[in-house]
Amino acid sequence: MNETFLANLQDLFEKNCEGVTPLQKAIRKQAWKRFSDLGLPDKTLPGYGYFPFQQFYRESYDLASISQISKDQYFSLIYPECRNSYLIFVNGQYSPELSNTTALPREVVVLRLRDALHKHGNFLQVRLSRSLKEEKDPFVNLNIAMIQMGLFLYIPQKVVIDVPIQCLHLICNEKSAIFNPRIHFFVGSQAKARFIYDHVCLKDFDYFSNSVIDVALEEGAQLEQYGVLNPCAHGYALTSVRATLKRDSRFQSLTCGSACRSLKQDFRIALLGENASCDLQGINLLSENRQSHVNVHIDHAAPYCHSNQLFKNVLNGHSKASFEGKIYVESKAQKTEAYQLNHNLLLGDRAMSNSKPNLEIFADDVKASHGATVTQLDPIHLNYLRSRGIDPDTAKKLLLQGFICEIIDKAPCEAMRQRMMQVAEKHNG
Repeated sequence: MNETFLANLQDLFEKNCEGVTPLQKAIRKQAWKRFSDLGLPDKTLPGYGYFPFQQFYRESYDLASISQISKDQYFSLIYPECRNSYLIFVNGQYSPELSNTTALPREVVVLRLRDALHKHGNFLQVRLSRSLKEEKDPFVNLNIAMIQMGLFLYIPQKVVIDVPIQCLHLICNEKSAIFNPRIHFFVGSQAKARFIYDHVCLKDFDYFSNSVIDVALEEGAQLEQYGVLNPCAHGYALTSVRATLKRDSRFQSLTCGSACRSLKQDFRIALLGENASCDLQGINLLSENRQSHVNVHIDHAAPYCHSNQLFKNVLNGHSKASFEGKIYVESKAQKTEAYQLNHNLLLGDRAMSNSKPNLEIFADDVKASHGATVTQLDPIHLNYLRSRGIDPDTAKKLLLQGFICEIIDKAPCEAMRQRMMQVAEKHNG
């Protein structure tokens, strides 16, 4: 079974190396070798302990194509604040023709990754080489080998982008497909930006989305990232975030996800300079037999850094969720503050959640905590609301909203909060 799946990927990789530049081909071949050396992941790999490999490795895919998309199909999905600052991906491939960046400062660079390899090759090649050397997740290496049309976004030093940048991933294809969207952020010193991304299913089909966001923050840089992950029900979606933070920089991520066959979010953040900070928060809303798996590794490699993790799951039906998080504090990272929480609300008797928060600390002057909870709706709370004349369904919705709003209310605009609430109502209404 695994051999058939791997052979399918081998065929697609060879197709993906046709018609590209020698530099692109060399990078892809290096990535494929790294992927082959690591081998297909299994349940022993961190973050994959509950992933449904037996079902997944039975699948077969082709390379995705860019489907013909009209503006009417996606423009209503653009938030009002982003009408002139949006980026469109179709089946994992960046489309500059459908995108609009006229509201961004002139200094900001937005390029297809293949073009950026020539114009900003020194940075990108160093970044990719480092990833291929250090990355232990085979599918993140596969992303580089199988990339078709990625995106490079460079924000020069001291440039502050006032409007959010929305990245809309449109999912639609005529047959089973694999796609590997990749976005490289380079945020210069003292620069600031907000990035919003949405995954929207225009046509449900079997697919494997293997996306990577790579973030490099210079000293004092700030990047806020918000995502609505609402993939097609019949797909597998893997999203990986890799970020390096220098002195005084700040990275913030907030996501709202509804699972497909299996949605896996993987964060690996390195705090490399003093006073760097990272805040990761997410809510996953699951129903039927859908799955969601979150894996976080935060490396405190410098003193006076701060990190926070808060992830919640709401599970209905036969859904499954897992959380595995690690805070790693190196010996030189004195005065670290690091916190980690995972809360799970089970609405279905057959829903299942697994949680594994952990700390690994080698410094002696650290404030850190971690914890996890798994619970159901409290009958006392439901009865209290019913005693005040509220019907059972409304009482349940009110308690659910109280659980998820701690995260959803932090979304940067009202339209995005409404979209998150629509996802919640769809899967747990």
